[in-house]
Amino acid sequence: MTTRIHAVHDMAPYEHWTAWIDGDSGLAFGGQSAGEAVEHLLEFAGMDPATLHADLSQCSGTKIVFIHDGKTCQVCRGTGKNIGLYIADQCRTCGGSGLV
Repeated sequence: MTTRIHAVHDMAPYEHWTAWIDGDSGLAFGGQSAGEAVEHLLEFAGMDPATLHADLSQCSGTKIVFIHDGKTCQVCRGTGKNIGLYIADQCRTCGGSGLV
């Protein structure tokens, strides 16, 4: 399963980068650089940075798109959620991405 990770430079007013996983813009991490923002996101999601490569056709001066060719999370079976008796929570193993 392929996942896209977006990092966008927010110029005003704070000049920082924000990174999120495609389809889940509610879960975003920031940093002073694209690398820092993506690093925070990958750490939270439990993704290996070595499995990323840039999609150069989608990149610009203020936007970087990475492709992650990861494996399906075995804890949530790729759903990104842990279903309990009364509540469905975001999977802590994959950070809701469904991939590890």
